[in-house]
Amino acid sequence: MIKNAKVSLAAVDRFMSSVSLAVDFTNQFDIAMDCLGDYIDYLHATGSSLRGTSAAMEDKRGTLAATIKQLSDQLQVPYQTAREPRNIDTEADKQNYNRQNVMSRLSRAKNIDQQLVNHIKTVNDAVETLEKLEDECRRMKEQLAEIKVMNYKYGMMANEGLGKVKEAVNKYIGVQIVYENARLR
Repeated sequence: MIKNAKVSLAAVDRFMSSVSLAVDFTNQFDIAMDCLGDYIDYLHATGSSLRGTSAAMEDKRGTLAATIKQLSDQLQVPYQTAREPRNIDTEADKQNYNRQNVMSRLSRAKNIDQQLVNHIKTVNDAVETLEKLEDECRRMKEQLAEIKVMNYKYGMMANEGLGKVKEAVNKYIGVQIVYENARLR
């Protein structure tokens, strides 16, 4: 038997207290998981809003495509010449002006279409990034839940083990007291 125990009841109690404090982190884990849950909800709502914006821009692009087709068709109409010689210059100038106007409008429509394509791509990239963040946050929340369970489980096991150590130390102290009393007699 060991004559001098290097473990005191006070040391075991202090260690048990520390383990109990670690087990008590359950509330902090819950707060962190709730915070992640709120952030996941925010990311999801923002992503949904952006998906709606992207769909609206796609719809506008469809309308714009019809306008571009209509303007292109107008450019396909051949020149009509005036019947009276004195109106030739005026009619030609008018048709030329109308043609330039249609070409200008077509150019602007194509430019806007390209801008819409770029904006839609940007919005879709943002949605994809938000979805990745949302998935990553979900994984972190799951991992945090697992850590919480394991922390509690191992903390309780440690407390149980420390309880056995405390019992052994108490028995040892009891045996030591009996031994010391018997030796003094």
